[in-house]
This record gives sequence, structure tokens and C-alpha cells, in this order.
Amino acid sequence: MPHDWLILLYKTMVYPWFNDFSLFKDIVFYIGLAFISFHLYVFLKTVIAPSFFSEGNVLQKYGPGSWGVVTGASAGIGKEFCFQLAQRGFNVVLIAKNPEKTRGVEEEINQRYPSVKTKVIISDFRNSAKEGFFEDIMRQLEGLDISILVNNVGIYAKGFHDTPAHDLKNVTIVNCLPQVMMSRYILPKLLERKQKSAIINMASIAATFPRTRAAIYSATKVFNDYLSRGLRDLYPNIDIISLRPKFITSQMTDFKKPGIDTSHPASLINNCFAALGKSPNTSGDIKHRFIEWRYLHLPSFITGFR
Repeated sequence: MPHDWLILLYKTMVYPWFNDFSLFKDIVFYIGLAFISFHLYVFLKTVIAPSFFSEGNVLQKYGPGSWGVVTGASAGIGKEFCFQLAQRGFNVVLIAKNPEKTRGVEEEINQRYPSVKTKVIISDFRNSAKEGFFEDIMRQLEGLDISILVNNVGIYAKGFHDTPAHDLKNVTIVNCLPQVMMSRYILPKLLERKQKSAIINMASIAATFPRTRAAIYSATKVFNDYLSRGLRDLYPNIDIISLRPKFITSQMTDFKKPGIDTSHPASLINNCFAALGKSPNTSGDIKHRFIEWRYLHLPSFITGFR
């Protein structure tokens, strides 16, 4: 008979399990125990353990007198990165499109931290695809001992067919191309340094699942996260990290106040510096890490993530 082998398989392998119900229960128990143990390990590693990371002296690690370069530096997370770098003693290059706002941030840094040097580069990253765009930025960075690159610049768009085509184009260009090209041009400088160097790439918790209401934004954040992970493996001597927060109080979130799913930019950045060199990514403080763990390990009908 053509199905004799199936009958034989059932009699020798399946039937004994059900016939000896205690054996079947043991197998189910150990499979369940392994499943729970694995997810508990992941929870402790990704949610709890980073709370014990110590930042240490990042200026000493990456080099006194060195420069941090921040894109999208005039507002939100980028602006706070400039302050946090200056607070830690780094000189700061601010790259953004709005001259007035960017020079206002520079002036505030100079007032708060008089010993810190600053430099402003005015560039609109919507023009990233134009010939010579990044070469012009690099000419203005010549002679600087750059130790940290913060690829922060990004914009948001919802919808798809009902969204203007130029908005989708700009989101794709601004969120992806600067991270590639700024990293490409600055990495050789970082590799030449005797001290450690770092690249911090802004992604989003939207990189963990497709966002039906913001598909293009979510897709660009996956790009950011995968770029970081690939470069981290390619250049193990450079500290490269992907930031995947949920809501951060900024213009992009309509200045949503800190709460159960929203954090201040300084909280994200402090956790970033603590995780830098220890982890390939962070979503920030413990509440954001817990939210990310839920999205990655629980069914969508429980998380409600769309």
C-alpha cells in the first residue's frame, strides 16, 4: 500500500506518546519550560540588564578635544545631542537647514559651555541626492578630529497613495541617504584615529514592525537599523549603535509630554551613551525597552501595534 509507511510511522512514533500519557505530558512540559526560559532570558538581557550599564568617561574614551558631528541639529533629539555632547566636553559641529535656529542653538551652547568649540554647517538634507552635496559638507569638516558621528536627521510622513509624491520622496531621501553618505565619508577618518570612535544612527521603534499608517517612515527606519547592524559587524573597532525609541518629546511628536510611552530626549541620549560599545541598539529608558520587548515578543492582538 502506498501509505503503509505513514501507518508504520504513526504506530512507532506517534501512538506510543499518546498511549503513555505521562511521557507526552513530560515532553510538553519541557518544551514549555524551554520556551518560557528563553523569553525570560531575552527579557532580562534586553529590558533589565541595560539599566545597569555604566556610561563611564566618554570624553576620555573617545578623545579630549575631539568633535561630535550632529545632523538635524537645530531641534528635537539632534539639538539635545548637541547639548549633551557639549556637556560631556566634546566640541560640536551642528548641521541643519535653518540658519537662524541652528545659530541659536550654537549660541546657547557657547553660553552654557564657554570652553566648548562649535561649528555650524547649513545644509538641507532634502538635497542629499544632488551632485557634490556631501563633498561640500566634508570640505567644511576638514582638519577636525571627529570622534562621534550622530546621524540624527529625519522627517515623518503618514499615508501612502494620498500623500504627495514629493513628501514620500523626501522622507526616503532624508531618512536614508545621509546616514549612508555621512558614514561613508567620515568612517575613514574614524578608522585612522588611535582612540575609539562612534557612530550613532537614529532609527525608531517603527523599525520593529511594519507601520500600516506610516509604511514609508517605518521602512526607512528598518533601513537605518539594518545599516547600523551591518556596519557594526563590518567595523568592530568602531562603536556603532542604532537608536529605536518610541515617542520622544519633539516637534515630530507635536511635543508630546513625557509619560508612559514618551520620554525626554535627554533620557534617550543618556541611555545611548551608557549602551554605546556594549549593545547594537537601544530604545532608551526602561519603559521604552519594555514596550519594544512587547512588540517583538508578544502577538499583535495583545500589543495592538499597527
